[in-house]
Amino acid sequence: MSKFVSIISVQTKCHQLVKKYEQELKQIDIVVGMSRGGLIPAALIATEINKPLVSIYINKQDEYFLDRAEWLKDKNVLFVDDVCRSGTTMFGAVLYLKSHAEAKEIKVLTMFEIESIQKKAHPQFTHKSKEDVCFPWDYDKK
Repeated sequence: MSKFVSIISVQTKCHQLVKKYEQELKQIDIVVGMSRGGLIPAALIATEINKPLVSIYINKQDEYFLDRAEWLKDKNVLFVDDVCRSGTTMFGAVLYLKSHAEAKEIKVLTMFEIESIQKKAHPQFTHKSKEDVCFPWDYDKK
């Protein structure tokens, strides 16, 4: 069973994360949002911390595609996704950003991290959740 998260809750959680990690986020040069679920939170966060936004995409063959890779070279990057379940997508995206964009440092923010699932990697900035979540962009899947 998943708890449903409204778009208002998405806005609120993003704002709370920015306030909670305000000092750490001052070091960020650019925000990278994971398409599809991470783009709305990434846009909200990039707007709030006044940083540029680019997107990264993963296809069904687990291949990554990144917009504006040249913008990330030698920059402090904040990778944003909606939720961390197993950490596999996040882990792959961070590896891709390191190897293809030559980012200086990469920090990870997810709106939620599901506590009950074993992880390949963990975000630095997140809200912990005991239950899975379903976002407005996922309603048609449930």
